[in-house]
Amino acid sequence: MAGTQQALSQCPKNFFIMFSTGRVKHDFVIKFGNLDLNQCTETNYLGVILDNKMSWSPHIKSVQKKISSSVWALSRLRRFVPTESLKKVYYGLVHANLTYCISYWGGAKNLKKLQSLQNRAVKIICKAKKRDSPSLCYNTLQIRQSYHLQIATIMFKVQSGKWTGNFNPVKPASKHNHLTRFASKDTYCLPQGRSDMFQRSLSYIGPSVWNDVPESIKTLNIGNFKKLFKDHLLSKK
Repeated sequence: MAGTQQALSQCPKNFFIMFSTGRVKHDFVIKFGNLDLNQCTETNYLGVILDNKMSWSPHIKSVQKKISSSVWALSRLRRFVPTESLKKVYYGLVHANLTYCISYWGGAKNLKKLQSLQNRAVKIICKAKKRDSPSLCYNTLQIRQSYHLQIATIMFKVQSGKWTGNFNPVKPASKHNHLTRFASKDTYCLPQGRSDMFQRSLSYIGPSVWNDVPESIKTLNIGNFKKLFKDHLLSKK
């Protein structure tokens, strides 16, 4: 984390980032009028750390540090406050940081340590033993499930025409002019793409998650949809 903080502190106010998955080093200067823009490898934008590889590793390490401090605080409080009070601390310190902008970084691969920290926090809340399963003592979404809930919510808005972003997934009917016997009118085609970055993009993960949503809840209002889809995710633990 020290390396991340140092990189961010050295990043000037006027800069640019070249996003790339390759190892090619781009050595050039961009000018804005008479001002030279320096190249950086990562930066903090509204509390989210963007890195030039789009790996989300610096951001995840930053969240890990926050959650680790919160888990320590919970472990000290567990002897003195009731479970309901511990839950409020959990949602204020742990859950809030875990879910902030998770629709961007929740598809990253390196979530194992962060998930372990969430599990420890959950077990502290219910005052469970180390070897107890966190899902048995407190029913809360894991990180990947929270990510899928956020993606499904975006897709719900797309489906209902309330999404204002530049995202237009393709339905089977609009691609083939007819519905196959296995396709629903509320499903989307999965776009073709093999790269890891593409399969973590909204263009791919959005239709993938939405097509897995139970048909019976796709036409509800957004409040009931989020509640029932959360229940659906919890039932798959």
